[in-house]
Amino acid sequence: METFTNLKDWEIEDCNIIEDLDFITDGHKLIYWKYGTLFFVFVIDDGESELASIDLIQNIVNLLEKNFTEVNEFEMVFHPDKVSFWLFI
Repeated sequence: METFTNLKDWEIEDCNIIEDLDFITDGHKLIYWKYGTLFFVFVIDDGESELASIDLIQNIVNLLEKNFTEVNEFEMVFHPDKVSFWLFI
């Protein structure tokens, strides 16, 4: 819940990489992408690439766009089997 509370007010122009939140330990970063009403959030360590993580999120969104009418929370909640199939194929 604390993650959502911190992210919901961020503007689109803000950075997608956050390092200075209280609940993120040293050596870790929160990477997020807001797409419509959805937030895709990864926590990575210093050994992982921020840009590769953002690119992975974008690829996930593109995959979901190709296979669903709309990418929104309703598709995720009411069709978890389809979402899982396309993400873990």
